[in-house]
Amino acid sequence: MDNNVIIVGIGGVTNGGKTTLAQSLHKQFPSSQIIGQDTYFKLPGDSSLTYLSHVKHSDWEVLGAVDMDQMMVVVHRKINEMSHEYPSASVETAPPVLIIEGFLVFNHR
Repeated sequence: MDNNVIIVGIGGVTNGGKTTLAQSLHKQFPSSQIIGQDTYFKLPGDSSLTYLSHVKHSDWEVLGAVDMDQMMVVVHRKINEMSHEYPSASVETAPPVLIIEGFLVFNHR
């Protein structure tokens, strides 16, 4: 079965409107699905986080603050599910849309 999922990536600065844009696109394409990178932030206190003593909290603005391996598992699973749910697109049926948004979505491997 061919992968017929349209993937839309939205990246940008923190608090720059990525989630708002993703939600707006979802309203235009109601059968679309959204994966937000914010869901995959590591928990405070995780030993792999870099602590910034001058601001007294972990550095959340780096890729290492996000469990990208887990996010990619979900991305691949969603693509597979959506491909099977909509095996072929035609003029009458548009292919499914997967919207992936986050501040560093384009920086993983």
